[in-house]
Formats: sequence, C-alpha cells, structure tokens
Amino acid sequence: MSDKILIVDDEPNVLSALRRQLRKTCQAEVDTTTHPEHVLDLIAQHGPYAVVVSDMRMPYKDGLRLLQEIKKAAPDTMRIMLTGEVNIQVAADAVNVANVFRFLSKPCSIEKLIEAISDGIDAHRQIIIEREPLSSSGASNQ
Repeated sequence: MSDKILIVDDEPNVLSALRRQLRKTCQAEVDTTTHPEHVLDLIAQHGPYAVVVSDMRMPYKDGLRLLQEIKKAAPDTMRIMLTGEVNIQVAADAVNVANVFRFLSKPCSIEKLIEAISDGIDAHRQIIIEREPLSSSGASNQ
C-alpha cells in the first residue's frame, strides 16, 4: 500500500503547486482539498493518510480545530501545520492541543516541506510497525 498525504489549504493555487511538486519528489499519493469541513469525510472514504498538512486560517474551520479533529478520528496520522500566522500562542496551541508533528511557517521552502512530510511518513510507518507484533501475537495466543 502506498503512503498517502492530504494537504488542506483554502488557496487552490497553493494546493496545485504543492501537489505538482510533491508528486514529483515524494513516493506517495497526494490528495488535496480547499474544504476543511470535508476532511473527516475524506479520511473515512480515502484514508488512512500517513500525513495531513493543514493551513491555519481557512473559512469554515481553522487548522487548529481541524488538526484536533484529525487527532481524534485518525490518531496515527502525522499532523503538520503550515501557516503564515506565526505567533507563540498559535504554535503552542498547535503543539499542546493538536499534538502536531511539525509546525512550519509560510513561506516555507519546498525542500523543508518535503523533509517534514518524509519524516512524518517515517513516523507513521514506525507506529504501524510497532503495532503489528501486538496484533499478531494476540491472535496466536487464542
């Protein structure tokens, strides 16, 4: 199964550019949406996602609330906030409330974003690997 990435931003041009770059450089399937209010449905229908990258300021739902919801719905998914709103309270809330894996500020180089996503994919894979022995050993004890 291929790793999957979901990027959420209310700017279609940003999503289009990121999708093109990431498809060239990451060995992962890349989905995008401009609608944060539909992300949980996307996760249920097309997930699991190894990594979700979200902007902070979006209509209908901000990135912090979205990443909190993803944490509950898909706790193994690595959450990355990519935002132009860089202040200590936003960063603290992202870490303390949504348990983000990385907090990146705009403008962010594509290299830095790719590195964060790759690290997130690696962390997601590690979670899955660590869980496998538990599930397989439980089946053999029955």
